[in-house]
Amino acid sequence: MSQIEEQLLTEADLDKVEELELWENRAELARVDSWAFLKYFARTADEHDPAHVYKPFPIRGYLRIIDRVFDELQIAYIEKTGQMKLTWVFVGKTLHNAMFQNSRLIADQSENQKKANAVLGRQKHMYRGLVDFAPLFEKSGGPPIAKEVNGKFGSDTELEFPQNNSKIIAIPQGKDAVQSYTWSIIFADELNLQPKSGEGYAAAAPSIGGGGRWFGVSRANGHTWGYFIREGIDYETGKRVGRLLLDSRFVETKPIKPPAHFTEEQQRWYIEKALLDMDDEKFKNIPLLDLIACCPGMRMWQYDNGMPCIQVHYKADPYKDPITTLGAEWYKAERKLVTTQAHWDQHYEIQYDAFVGRRVITNFSIPLHVRKPEYDSNSMLYLSMDFGANCGCAFAHYTKIPDYHAERLSIIDEIYLESSDTHQLAKEVRKRLEGPYYRSWQNNYIRAFCDPAGHIGDATVSDKSLNTSIKILQSVGIYPYTKKFGVPESTEVLEMVFGLILPDGKPAVELHERCIYLIGCCQNLHFPENGRQGYYEKDGKWDHGGDILRYLIKNVFDYIDLAPTGMKQNQERAFEYKRRKYTGEIIGVRRLHNLRRISPQRTLLARRRH
Repeated sequence: MSQIEEQLLTEADLDKVEELELWENRAELARVDSWAFLKYFARTADEHDPAHVYKPFPIRGYLRIIDRVFDELQIAYIEKTGQMKLTWVFVGKTLHNAMFQNSRLIADQSENQKKANAVLGRQKHMYRGLVDFAPLFEKSGGPPIAKEVNGKFGSDTELEFPQNNSKIIAIPQGKDAVQSYTWSIIFADELNLQPKSGEGYAAAAPSIGGGGRWFGVSRANGHTWGYFIREGIDYETGKRVGRLLLDSRFVETKPIKPPAHFTEEQQRWYIEKALLDMDDEKFKNIPLLDLIACCPGMRMWQYDNGMPCIQVHYKADPYKDPITTLGAEWYKAERKLVTTQAHWDQHYEIQYDAFVGRRVITNFSIPLHVRKPEYDSNSMLYLSMDFGANCGCAFAHYTKIPDYHAERLSIIDEIYLESSDTHQLAKEVRKRLEGPYYRSWQNNYIRAFCDPAGHIGDATVSDKSLNTSIKILQSVGIYPYTKKFGVPESTEVLEMVFGLILPDGKPAVELHERCIYLIGCCQNLHFPENGRQGYYEKDGKWDHGGDILRYLIKNVFDYIDLAPTGMKQNQERAFEYKRRKYTGEIIGVRRLHNLRRISPQRTLLARRRH
């Protein structure tokens, strides 16, 4: 601008010109700096506030750190509390990558195609929000123009920028869609809701090896593939892969140190201000691990499996951290909305063992079912086994109830092996039989049950030999009995047996207090929040105990719960059972196969087959 032009402009006009030049400089910076792009030009959407279609991107210290994670790491698993805006960070970063870099092929991967399209919809929403800023980018060459399909930017599954030959594609979980392309970046949103997430990552290995990048972001959801990654456990063998390579919790000298005389709230805001006000050069020169160690609610660690893991808890946001006044208000309001502790623990406290779905064994309680039953060598000893990376065995027998014509199933012992295989399980079972249960073993007074899939050679990933799991057990003198039955049917039987009360007023099943794993299974085995009816959550830990109990209960009980269905009086009894099972009163039973009426004299008995 010439000196004459400056003299003709008023002071107000000069301020506008200076502001315009400032924003043009920001636009030029945003082409090469993704954080500047997010900070000045990115617009998000708030599903809870439809009155404001576009909202400025939230500027937080922890989001600036995640921006560096994207720039510096090739692969990363990021676990988070809900509503932490991490998806918007990766939406903005991948959009920026596609717009301003050449020949980029980016994948938005989610549980299904519909959800993947929704993630792509966020990118298109952010792109449309750039329309108001388009003139600012003209000085530096103008913003890339997305390809229009039927009058809209992109299709339901693609957003393409022909000018620089870059494209973003929405794909569902699994390996099929991943194997079709050589990807520059794969962003897996809500990774722990993708049962085939491990397959998808394995399929992405060639792209990663060639220089591509992979980022998985998710909340906790049981013992999924993400859980194995964050715990440093090999997904196939179930074994820990080695030592902890790094952990931000052990950083001794932190680059940001609030004054000691500050209150806790003042120290928290001091850290936030330092993270946001630090100039780019200084910010990028601080090691990422040290930077994460400074931010409350964030943690970074890595095991020998080579996958860096990052945690973003709600305390990383000072507007949600209960230590601040604003955070305490958010916490109080949010806590009121979440009615169950399990839901809060899983989605807000990032606890993988917490579950949201309904418990399978709703009748179980430690005071009622946990006792100290003694081993009776004159009673048939039952063994129930499950194979896999985590395998185990339950030992049980029937205990006669004095003065009553009834028997109680007593689970007297257990074996639970983590990161093991069928060979080791067989050795441990044989050792136990030759030890405390030798009399039953000597008299051949045992019956063993296991998964029918044990007849198949590759049924268990923990056994790499040519032998089947059944043959491995037979090689040590254990000959299990197998029978196929439906999972929903046997799960229902399992639940109802634990609700059965015998004539002495005590339950039909009891567990010895030494059976810590099976007790934990009874407490934690649950149905998924959204899953197939009758199928409990395959979380990699408690589901093994569920299988052990299922094989045992289904094989030894003949009668359970109710008389034949389809008759009015039986429907009333079904309702009565559901009402009375929590009271401890005696309930009726029914035959599982060839249903028929049961005489009153037999309704109190839990019959067995062996």
